[in-house]
Amino acid sequence: SGGGLVGIVTDVGKDYAKVRAIIDDESSVSVSFANTSDTGIVSGDLKLMDDGVMNVTEVLKDAKVTEGDMVVTISDKFVPGILVGYVTNIKLDSSELTQSGQIIPVVDFKHIDEVLVITQLKDDM
Repeated sequence: SGGGLVGIVTDVGKDYAKVRAIIDDESSVSVSFANTSDTGIVSGDLKLMDDGVMNVTEVLKDAKVTEGDMVVTISDKFVPGILVGYVTNIKLDSSELTQSGQIIPVVDFKHIDEVLVITQLKDDM
């Protein structure tokens, strides 16, 4: 999958696993910006995927996040530190309390063939 987060397993069988991709409209993941340790929420939006981006929201207004910053998982659902993507733009929201923008996911969802499924539970680490 290019070494990045694809999604979360939602169903398993003897010879298969179903994965809800992070680009799905109902997906979201807590993230950290590797350069600053500031946090935010990356959420899926199938309409934005045609542009090759995802939303990032709930970033504190004083966070020093810039274009190109690496975005990694911190969610309680995922192993920490999995690469999600890179910031492509970020700006202060109209409320002037938070910032939001877009990231470019590291995974090329249009050409994905295989994924690695992490079977170790976060609690076991």
